[in-house]
Amino acid sequence: MQKLIDLGISTRRGIMISQRESAFRNHHSLNLSKTEDLADNSLVIPLFVPMEENEIEYIVVNLKKITFKLKIK
Repeated sequence: MQKLIDLGISTRRGIMISQRESAFRNHHSLNLSKTEDLADNSLVIPLFVPMEENEIEYIVVNLKKITFKLKIK
């Protein structure tokens, strides 16, 4: 995440899931471990209207560089 932030790409961790919200915290009748794992290991990247083609490309190229350690021009 920090590498993306250093490149000017705003990010935040995962998604909100209802079982972690205060209204549902005491309801443990369901095993939602997969949902929690996905929330803990996901990343939210910029998505907005109107997003320019060059902005999308910048994000994708840099995600590939960081994730796959590729040398992409």
